[in-house]
Amino acid sequence: MENLVSMILFIVIVGGIMFLFNIYTKFLAKLSSKQLQKKLESGKISDEKLIKLYNSYKKQKDNKLMAILMSGIFYKSYLKIPQAAFNLYEQEMIKRNLPF
Repeated sequence: MENLVSMILFIVIVGGIMFLFNIYTKFLAKLSSKQLQKKLESGKISDEKLIKLYNSYKKQKDNKLMAILMSGIFYKSYLKIPQAAFNLYEQEMIKRNLPF
């Protein structure tokens, strides 16, 4: 009986830690998106660097292996970080009329 209770307690604690990590990852995604948006709006990124960043995030946005290694079962929330950055870079490239 004690083993069952300790096993359930362990599962609850691990689940709680994973849930907190998921919330933390979502917070980081929002924070990095806002910071990147401010950087793009200020014009501090040159056209060449923007194209380079766009191409690198184009490769990273669907990298499920890295997302699984970093976030475990919450890999879908981790994939939102490069996807949000990719969308911001794509919008800025359209705004600047740069080739994809």
